[in-house]
Amino acid sequence: PWSRFAFSPASKQFLRRSLQGDSRAEVVHIHGLFSHITRVAATASRECCVPYVIRPAGGLDPWCLNHGRRGLKQLMLNVGVRDDLDKAAGVQAMSQTEEASLQNSFGLVNVVCVPHGTTCPPHQSGGREVLFHHVPEVRGRPFLLFIGRIHTKKRPHLIVDAAARLRNEFPDLMIVLAGHDDGGLSTVREVVERKGMNDAVVCPGFLSGEIKQAVLSAAEVFVLPSRDE
Repeated sequence: PWSRFAFSPASKQFLRRSLQGDSRAEVVHIHGLFSHITRVAATASRECCVPYVIRPAGGLDPWCLNHGRRGLKQLMLNVGVRDDLDKAAGVQAMSQTEEASLQNSFGLVNVVCVPHGTTCPPHQSGGREVLFHHVPEVRGRPFLLFIGRIHTKKRPHLIVDAAARLRNEFPDLMIVLAGHDDGGLSTVREVVERKGMNDAVVCPGFLSGEIKQAVLSAAEVFVLPSRDE
Protein backbone atom coordinates (compact mmCIF):
# COMPACT_ATOMS: atom_id res chain seq x y z
CA PRO A 1 0.00 0.00 0.00
CA TRP A 2 2.85 2.44 0.68
CA SER A 3 4.27 1.98 -2.82
CA ARG A 4 0.85 2.60 -4.40
CA PHE A 5 0.68 5.83 -2.40
CA ALA A 6 4.10 6.79 -3.87
CA PHE A 7 5.40 7.29 -0.35
CA SER A 8 8.88 8.84 -0.27
CA PRO A 9 10.15 10.07 3.11
CA ALA A 10 13.03 12.01 1.55
CA SER A 11 10.94 13.75 -1.10
CA LYS A 12 10.04 16.87 0.87
CA GLN A 13 13.66 17.63 1.78
CA PHE A 14 14.72 17.05 -1.83
CA LEU A 15 11.99 19.32 -3.18
CA ARG A 16 12.80 22.09 -0.71
CA ARG A 17 16.44 22.04 -1.84
CA SER A 18 15.31 22.15 -5.47
CA LEU A 19 12.99 25.10 -4.83
CA GLN A 20 15.46 27.28 -2.97
CA GLY A 21 18.54 29.21 -4.02
CA ASP A 22 19.54 30.90 -7.25
CA SER A 23 18.85 27.87 -9.44
CA ARG A 24 15.37 27.18 -8.10
CA ALA A 25 12.51 26.32 -10.43
CA GLU A 26 10.20 29.08 -11.60
CA VAL A 27 7.13 26.85 -11.61
CA VAL A 28 6.25 23.34 -10.45
CA HIS A 29 4.02 21.15 -12.66
CA ILE A 30 2.27 18.43 -10.66
CA HIS A 31 0.81 15.46 -12.52
CA GLY A 32 -1.89 13.59 -10.62
CA LEU A 33 -3.51 14.06 -7.23
CA PHE A 34 -3.84 11.14 -4.89
CA SER A 35 -0.30 10.32 -3.81
CA HIS A 36 2.22 11.33 -1.19
CA ILE A 37 4.59 12.92 -3.70
CA THR A 38 1.95 15.16 -5.31
CA ARG A 39 0.83 16.45 -1.91
CA VAL A 40 4.42 17.06 -0.85
CA ALA A 41 5.13 18.91 -4.10
CA ALA A 42 2.22 21.31 -3.56
CA THR A 43 3.12 21.91 0.09
CA ALA A 44 6.82 22.49 -0.63
CA SER A 45 5.96 24.86 -3.48
CA ARG A 46 3.82 27.01 -1.21
CA GLU A 47 6.44 27.03 1.55
CA CYS A 48 9.09 28.16 -0.95
CA CYS A 49 6.76 30.69 -2.65
CA VAL A 50 7.02 28.93 -6.02
CA PRO A 51 3.80 28.84 -8.09
CA TYR A 52 2.55 25.39 -9.05
CA VAL A 53 0.14 23.94 -11.59
CA ILE A 54 -1.81 20.73 -11.00
CA ARG A 55 -2.90 18.42 -13.82
CA PRO A 56 -5.51 16.06 -12.33
CA ALA A 57 -5.26 13.79 -15.42
CA GLY A 58 -8.92 12.80 -15.12
CA GLY A 59 -8.56 11.94 -11.44
CA LEU A 60 -11.50 14.15 -10.44
CA ASP A 61 -13.90 12.70 -12.98
CA PRO A 62 -16.98 11.30 -11.15
CA TRP A 63 -16.35 7.78 -12.49
CA CYS A 64 -12.75 7.81 -11.27
CA LEU A 65 -13.70 9.18 -7.86
CA ASN A 66 -16.27 6.42 -7.40
CA HIS A 67 -13.98 3.54 -8.38
CA GLY A 68 -10.82 2.11 -6.91
CA ARG A 69 -9.91 3.38 -3.44
CA ARG A 70 -12.98 5.59 -3.18
CA GLY A 71 -12.81 6.15 0.58
CA LEU A 72 -9.11 7.04 0.51
CA LYS A 73 -9.65 9.49 -2.36
CA GLN A 74 -12.44 11.27 -0.50
CA LEU A 75 -10.34 11.41 2.67
CA MET A 76 -7.40 12.93 0.80
CA LEU A 77 -9.69 15.48 -0.85
CA ASN A 78 -10.99 16.54 2.54
CA VAL A 79 -7.66 16.73 4.36
CA GLY A 80 -5.49 18.46 1.80
CA VAL A 81 -5.98 17.83 -1.90
CA ARG A 82 -8.85 20.30 -2.19
CA ASP A 83 -6.68 22.95 -0.52
CA ASP A 84 -3.85 22.17 -2.98
CA LEU A 85 -6.25 22.72 -5.88
CA ASP A 86 -7.64 25.98 -4.54
CA LYS A 87 -4.19 27.44 -3.91
CA ALA A 88 -2.65 26.35 -7.22
CA ALA A 89 -1.63 28.99 -9.74
CA GLY A 90 -3.59 26.90 -12.21
CA VAL A 91 -5.39 23.60 -12.62
CA GLN A 92 -4.77 22.14 -16.05
CA ALA A 93 -7.71 20.45 -17.77
CA MET A 94 -6.97 18.25 -20.77
CA SER A 95 -10.28 18.91 -22.53
CA GLN A 96 -13.20 21.32 -22.44
CA THR A 97 -15.32 18.58 -20.87
CA GLU A 98 -12.85 18.18 -18.01
CA GLU A 99 -12.61 21.96 -17.65
CA ALA A 100 -16.39 22.28 -17.26
CA SER A 101 -16.49 19.38 -14.80
CA LEU A 102 -13.77 20.90 -12.59
CA GLN A 103 -15.54 24.26 -12.56
CA ASN A 104 -19.06 22.94 -12.00
CA SER A 105 -18.36 20.06 -9.60
CA PHE A 106 -15.60 21.66 -7.52
CA GLY A 107 -16.17 25.39 -8.05
CA LEU A 108 -12.56 25.91 -9.15
CA VAL A 109 -11.90 29.32 -10.66
CA ASN A 110 -8.28 28.66 -11.65
CA VAL A 111 -8.90 26.05 -14.35
CA VAL A 112 -7.28 26.41 -17.77
CA CYS A 113 -7.75 24.00 -20.67
CA VAL A 114 -4.38 23.04 -22.17
CA PRO A 115 -4.54 19.76 -24.14
CA HIS A 116 -1.46 17.68 -24.82
CA GLY A 117 0.61 19.23 -27.59
CA THR A 118 1.03 16.95 -30.58
CA THR A 119 2.89 17.13 -33.86
CA CYS A 120 2.24 15.09 -36.97
CA PRO A 121 5.39 13.05 -37.63
CA PRO A 122 6.84 13.10 -41.16
CA HIS A 123 5.79 10.30 -43.48
CA GLN A 124 8.32 7.51 -43.65
CA SER A 125 8.50 5.10 -46.55
CA GLY A 126 8.49 1.46 -45.48
CA GLY A 127 6.38 2.18 -42.42
CA ARG A 128 3.93 -0.59 -43.23
CA GLU A 129 6.74 -3.13 -43.47
CA VAL A 130 7.84 -2.08 -39.99
CA LEU A 131 4.27 -2.67 -38.83
CA PHE A 132 3.98 -6.06 -40.54
CA HIS A 133 7.27 -7.15 -38.99
CA HIS A 134 5.94 -6.47 -35.48
CA VAL A 135 2.27 -7.33 -36.11
CA PRO A 136 2.24 -9.78 -39.05
CA GLU A 137 -1.40 -10.72 -38.44
CA VAL A 138 -2.64 -7.46 -40.02
CA ARG A 139 -0.82 -7.81 -43.35
CA GLY A 140 -3.38 -7.31 -46.09
CA ARG A 141 -6.25 -6.84 -43.63
CA PRO A 142 -8.04 -3.69 -42.42
CA PHE A 143 -7.89 -3.12 -38.66
CA LEU A 144 -9.32 -1.03 -35.86
CA LEU A 145 -6.73 0.38 -33.47
CA PHE A 146 -6.80 0.98 -29.72
CA ILE A 147 -3.73 2.45 -28.00
CA GLY A 148 -3.70 2.93 -24.24
CA ARG A 149 -3.74 1.10 -20.94
CA ILE A 150 -5.77 -2.11 -21.15
CA HIS A 151 -8.01 -0.99 -18.28
CA THR A 152 -11.73 -1.38 -17.61
CA LYS A 153 -12.10 2.42 -17.59
CA LYS A 154 -11.06 2.55 -21.25
CA ARG A 155 -13.45 -0.30 -22.16
CA PRO A 156 -11.46 -1.96 -24.97
CA HIS A 157 -13.81 -4.95 -24.77
CA LEU A 158 -16.50 -2.80 -26.42
CA ILE A 159 -14.36 -2.69 -29.57
CA VAL A 160 -14.39 -6.48 -29.71
CA ASP A 161 -18.15 -6.54 -29.20
CA ALA A 162 -18.71 -3.95 -31.95
CA ALA A 163 -16.38 -5.68 -34.41
CA ALA A 164 -18.17 -8.99 -33.82
CA ARG A 165 -21.40 -7.35 -34.99
CA LEU A 166 -19.66 -6.24 -38.19
CA ARG A 167 -18.17 -9.66 -38.92
CA ASN A 168 -20.63 -10.63 -41.65
CA GLU A 169 -20.15 -7.32 -43.47
CA PHE A 170 -16.37 -7.11 -42.92
CA PRO A 171 -15.06 -10.69 -42.49
CA ASP A 172 -11.38 -9.63 -42.74
CA LEU A 173 -11.58 -6.90 -40.09
CA MET A 174 -8.90 -7.10 -37.38
CA ILE A 175 -8.52 -5.40 -34.01
CA VAL A 176 -5.16 -4.25 -32.62
CA LEU A 177 -5.22 -3.53 -28.88
CA ALA A 178 -1.87 -1.90 -28.12
CA GLY A 179 -0.84 -1.13 -24.56
CA HIS A 180 0.17 -2.78 -21.31
CA ASP A 181 -2.33 -4.78 -19.29
CA ASP A 182 -3.60 -2.66 -16.41
CA GLY A 183 -6.17 -5.14 -15.19
CA GLY A 184 -8.55 -5.13 -18.16
CA LEU A 185 -7.07 -7.81 -20.41
CA SER A 186 -8.94 -10.66 -18.74
CA THR A 187 -12.27 -8.97 -19.56
CA VAL A 188 -11.15 -8.50 -23.16
CA ARG A 189 -10.20 -12.17 -23.44
CA GLU A 190 -13.58 -13.24 -22.06
CA VAL A 191 -15.40 -11.20 -24.72
CA VAL A 192 -13.04 -12.44 -27.45
CA GLU A 193 -13.78 -16.04 -26.47
CA ARG A 194 -17.51 -15.49 -26.14
CA LYS A 195 -17.80 -13.72 -29.51
CA GLY A 196 -15.56 -16.18 -31.34
CA MET A 197 -13.06 -13.44 -32.26
CA ASN A 198 -9.83 -15.29 -31.41
CA ASP A 199 -8.54 -15.01 -34.98
CA ALA A 200 -9.40 -11.29 -35.24
CA VAL A 201 -7.78 -9.73 -32.15
CA VAL A 202 -4.07 -9.15 -31.60
CA CYS A 203 -2.47 -7.59 -28.50
CA PRO A 204 1.13 -6.53 -29.35
CA GLY A 205 1.75 -4.85 -25.98
CA PHE A 206 3.17 -1.35 -25.50
CA LEU A 207 4.20 0.34 -28.77
CA SER A 208 6.40 3.40 -29.18
CA GLY A 209 8.53 5.21 -31.72
CA GLU A 210 8.58 4.02 -35.31
CA ILE A 211 6.22 1.09 -34.77
CA LYS A 212 3.66 3.30 -33.01
CA GLN A 213 3.78 5.78 -35.88
CA ALA A 214 3.37 2.95 -38.38
CA VAL A 215 0.35 1.41 -36.66
CA LEU A 216 -1.37 4.81 -36.33
CA SER A 217 -0.90 5.62 -40.01
CA ALA A 218 -2.05 2.19 -41.19
CA ALA A 219 -5.20 1.79 -39.08
CA GLU A 220 -8.63 2.21 -40.64
CA VAL A 221 -10.02 3.76 -37.46
CA PHE A 222 -8.59 4.74 -34.06
CA VAL A 223 -11.04 3.81 -31.29
CA LEU A 224 -10.98 4.92 -27.62
CA PRO A 225 -14.30 4.02 -25.94
CA SER A 226 -13.17 5.40 -22.56
CA ARG A 227 -15.74 6.35 -19.95
CA ASP A 228 -14.45 9.91 -19.55
CA GLU A 229 -11.91 10.76 -22.26
